[in-house]
Amino acid sequence: MRSLTYTLAPMNGATKNLSLPTTIAGSLPRPVWYTENLGALSFRDALADSRNREQFADAVSTYVGDQERAGLDIVMDGDARFDSDARYAPVRIQV
Repeated sequence: MRSLTYTLAPMNGATKNLSLPTTIAGSLPRPVWYTENLGALSFRDALADSRNREQFADAVSTYVGDQERAGLDIVMDGDARFDSDARYAPVRIQV
């Protein structure tokens, strides 16, 4: 069996001891149990109900926990506080 050897290029001295923090960018998909209960309500209107606030906190907790388990350095809320773009127009446009 033949052994392969690799030669690594020397690292740039200016970045040698720097680490690059990891994160994600953009919105994460909302859990079905969260979106079904929001229905046609906007996020702002939905938070008037304590059950929706609790589900929001659960969804964010799920997002953060998943990112921590994945080893990300910077975690985010998955943009759970924004209305879904895919649902926004069809619900509000009346023909």
